[in-house]
Amino acid sequence: MRASSMHLAVLALPVFAACGPAEPPATFPFGPPPPPPSEAPVSAPVVRRSLPIPSGVASGDVTNSSAIIWSRSDRAARMHVAVETPERTFHETILVGAERDFSGKVTLSGLSAGTRHAYTVWFTDPADRSEIPAEGALAGTFLTAPAATDARAVHFAWGGDLGGQNVCRDAREGYPIFAPLKAGGYDFFIALGDMIYSDDPCDAVGKFGNAQVPLPTRESASLADYHAHWRYNRDDASYRAFLASTSYFSLWDDHEIVNDWGPKTDMRDKPPYSSGVHLLPIGESALFDYNPIADGEKLERRRRWGKNVELFFIDNRRYRDDNRVEDTAKAPKQMLGEVQIRWLLAGLENSDATWKFVISSVPLSSPTGKGPDARDGFASEGGKTGFERELGSIFKRMKERDLSHTIWITTDVHFAAEFFYVPFKDAPGFVVHEFISGPLNAGFFPVDVYDKTFNPQRGFTWAIENAKNVTSYGQAKTLFTYGDVSVTAAGELTVGWTNAEGRRLHEVAVRR
Repeated sequence: MRASSMHLAVLALPVFAACGPAEPPATFPFGPPPPPPSEAPVSAPVVRRSLPIPSGVASGDVTNSSAIIWSRSDRAARMHVAVETPERTFHETILVGAERDFSGKVTLSGLSAGTRHAYTVWFTDPADRSEIPAEGALAGTFLTAPAATDARAVHFAWGGDLGGQNVCRDAREGYPIFAPLKAGGYDFFIALGDMIYSDDPCDAVGKFGNAQVPLPTRESASLADYHAHWRYNRDDASYRAFLASTSYFSLWDDHEIVNDWGPKTDMRDKPPYSSGVHLLPIGESALFDYNPIADGEKLERRRRWGKNVELFFIDNRRYRDDNRVEDTAKAPKQMLGEVQIRWLLAGLENSDATWKFVISSVPLSSPTGKGPDARDGFASEGGKTGFERELGSIFKRMKERDLSHTIWITTDVHFAAEFFYVPFKDAPGFVVHEFISGPLNAGFFPVDVYDKTFNPQRGFTWAIENAKNVTSYGQAKTLFTYGDVSVTAAGELTVGWTNAEGRRLHEVAVRR
């Protein structure tokens, strides 16, 4: 089956003067007393105003009893976070400074499960500990996860690839994909990697000829550069509005650090990079500075969302071998690493959720990377690189544990698609599902081939046959996509895709 083509026509108090005891009457022996002094002017009320909040607010890594609130100012300040619940009022403060680009995170705990919470963020002078919100505070909202026994409906979205290949913030529309995302009213969002392109430009004229908001920083070689890339995307008003409306979970892919990186390949030699300097520690610091992830938290983590959904986020970058190394039977390559694989398999096996979602920043059978000599994803496409042996081992061990019908949520290839896999001829009932979305707002890399190793069956595809046929930003908006998942209280699962115009592209019901 070929990839589907598209026709692209298609509270402040007043200040009072201090009072003391009455003075004794004065005597005036040389004439009448002078006229009384005019009354002192009445002081105007003092209004406490929040210091600037240029990048909005966000919440993330939500559980059934906790959430992390993120925001930033533009100067050293005290960050205040207030949440009022029926049980109590939370007011937490921290200091923010230049070392983290004036960003901060506050962890709220002791929250009620399955409850919509509203929060307020404001910034004041570092010495101001007042719990009264200042004028100009920003509000946000998030939903805590339902308890693991709560069989309520779940509705979430995912996406990745934002601001790459000089397809950046349109001067008039910004990032249009976030309007339909906000309108969707999702319980949470999964930001599935490449949420900045730290090694790509954002010029005044975009790839498709439209006027863009330029970003002076091109390639990130310092912490300040990485901060600038994150700040650039957060400057988009519709993105800020979306993040204030729901919570999200963060992962990374390659462009949060540098293209196709691994722990052994995160250096670049040409300016502005410095030879021998690892970019991973710098980019990772910026990632944690700009996302509501607890400092020191591993990106591979699991989160339960009621009776029907459990999420397993895997880290596809930190533990991988060099992409250019051959994947052989004698020395099979590793992307996840054995420790992470054992963690994943144990978690899947011990979970009693109706649906188990594996969140992966790279796809399973769509080839990615710089050609057959340096595959960045699992698929080798018949070449000698890729990471197929590791994926095959994962599938084999899943089959042995009767872990059929896992749902893999992926991005990275800059088109939307649906696959299901029957990897073993002797086990036709063992099925793996994969759903791909993207890009949110980036260039296009249509691929009409996919690796046949694990017997994939391709369904829906939303792609353009030739990226050169996209000649305007208006056309591109029809191809910018995100995916969403709906699980009813009864456990019925539907996956769908929507584009930046808000057009519903496709839905598929998943059966066990």
